[in-house]
Amino acid sequence: MSKLWYVSNNKEQFGTNANKSLNINYYKYCYKNGEFINKVSMKEYIEMCSEYGLQTG
Repeated sequence: MSKLWYVSNNKEQFGTNANKSLNINYYKYCYKNGEFINKVSMKEYIEMCSEYGLQTG
């Protein structure tokens, strides 16, 4: 079972596969309908997340 499942078992937080089933490996903010939402490299994604973290404190 995915580590994400242990972090959040709130089904509303999970991403979705192409067939609309839940994907417990990714959050809805990253993965929707079987695709990653942001078409960026891992390095760019880390930078995006880091900026958000800095803004929220």
